[in-house]
Amino acid sequence: MHTALTHYQDVVLRHGSLAPEIWGRVVYAIHLQPQERPCFLDFPGFCDKGMGFVARLYGTGEHLADVIQRIQPLAQHDLISIEDVTALPEIDDATEFGVTFRAKATHSARERRHQKRAVARALKAGDPLPEFSAPKPMPVSQCRYPRSYIKMMSASTQTLFPLLIRRKVVPSDQAIALMDTPRAGSSYGLGVPVPLIRHHAER
Repeated sequence: MHTALTHYQDVVLRHGSLAPEIWGRVVYAIHLQPQERPCFLDFPGFCDKGMGFVARLYGTGEHLADVIQRIQPLAQHDLISIEDVTALPEIDDATEFGVTFRAKATHSARERRHQKRAVARALKAGDPLPEFSAPKPMPVSQCRYPRSYIKMMSASTQTLFPLLIRRKVVPSDQAIALMDTPRAGSSYGLGVPVPLIRHHAER
């Protein structure tokens, strides 16, 4: 397991229709972490409908505090709630790991159609994030289920682009193999296997 994986902290979405923009801000907050203070990301509620209402951040307690400080304005305006930081439970050979990663091109025609529709929705969807001075949060039970993309801003062109997200669950031996590959991890906190927290309710 990555040496920086000692704690986790959940960020809970309060407004499903704003998921692409809000998750984009969370991912960007992780992107700003210095390389020597990494944090990682998982969406434990990911399913066929979309990404779910929880972003689970992983790192050390100190590293997580950096990210939480950056997204605190979202919590202050009731767009997200931030749960307490918690030490990871003991990891053993039976532990399963979640891997959240950026979607790649595939030779499957059905998958290509799915990705093209997701990109079209992302480019066409969502109005800009509303002014923080007048947020209208909704109970999670009434929110539209978040789709499986994040809306990101290009640092070079200042244009929005959709980051398509996929997730898989792997046993510990596969997780170790993934962590040993040079491509494990990214500046977005994706691609690193993180231990599943089974006792925690997913949304």
